[in-house]
Amino acid sequence: YPNLMIENCSSGGMRMEYQSLKHFSIQSVSDSWKYFEFAYMSANVPTAVIPEQAGVWVTPEVAYSDGENVFAAVNSMLNRFYLSGQTAKLDEKQFALLKEAVDCYKEMRYDLIGSKPYFLNGLSHFEDEWHFGARLTKDSKKLYVSAGRLEGNEASKTVSLKEIEGKKQNARVIYPKGWGDISLADDALTVNLDKKSAVLIEIDVV
Repeated sequence: YPNLMIENCSSGGMRMEYQSLKHFSIQSVSDSWKYFEFAYMSANVPTAVIPEQAGVWVTPEVAYSDGENVFAAVNSMLNRFYLSGQTAKLDEKQFALLKEAVDCYKEMRYDLIGSKPYFLNGLSHFEDEWHFGARLTKDSKKLYVSAGRLEGNEASKTVSLKEIEGKKQNARVIYPKGWGDISLADDALTVNLDKKSAVLIEIDVV
């Protein structure tokens, strides 16, 4: 069965080592469905498994705010997109945001193959207010950045991009379009977000 994909669950990712992972296309990072738990796990997952193999659950909930459902999607978009949850119960606006996430992921998912991860804000911790992920494409021409804000009073966060070679320009939010407030200057990316929300950013590298 040459087209069969087998997921390696490994009890919530407790056995993430390539003696096992070399046999599987997909590795579940965790069986958690809570976006705020996945926020730091998805940011740190490149320490254990390559991004295109790292399965992160997207679990939208009817009771979540739009920002929380977006956060759930953004957690997965620099990894392997797993969709679950109450999708049939979402209202029209919630479903539209989810569809936008799926469409965006389909457009950029092949850029993740062979991409290089970066930890723009260092390793994430559960209690952190802000969580960042970053992937530089194999050809070094695009940088994808996920930024999410949980609780706290730090409405704005600036991270350095100096570690990444090349000139960075044309930073734009590609999901959800029209959300957040970002700026790029002197190799520094500044993101402004409401609490419990997230965005996916694309930056050109020349």
